[in-house]
Amino acid sequence: MSSNPKFVTLLRNLLEASIEGKVQWKETPIEDSFRLILDRTIVRVSRTFDEVLERTCYSVSLVDTEGKSLDEMSSVHTEDKTELRLLMDLFEVARRRALDVDGLLDGLIQTLNKKR
Repeated sequence: MSSNPKFVTLLRNLLEASIEGKVQWKETPIEDSFRLILDRTIVRVSRTFDEVLERTCYSVSLVDTEGKSLDEMSSVHTEDKTELRLLMDLFEVARRRALDVDGLLDGLIQTLNKKR
């Protein structure tokens, strides 16, 4: 778990860049996990359900090109509501971008409008 101020700043900047469409998130083989490659570093955001804690957990991890874990932040290890919101928001934006949810919705809306 990281409450490293630089890591939190990175996540805030990453959230902003993701909202603006400046970075490209991709699906991973793991359900509810998305990644992006940024300057030879892999950023992975994930959502899991912890059966012991009986709650949804969010995490962000940085991994180098050789698979070594560099830093991470998890909702399991933070009680800071701002950090928790940051993790949740980053996951949701990454998911929507990777799955092109807005593009899909636009297509469905157009299809329905043609049927009127």
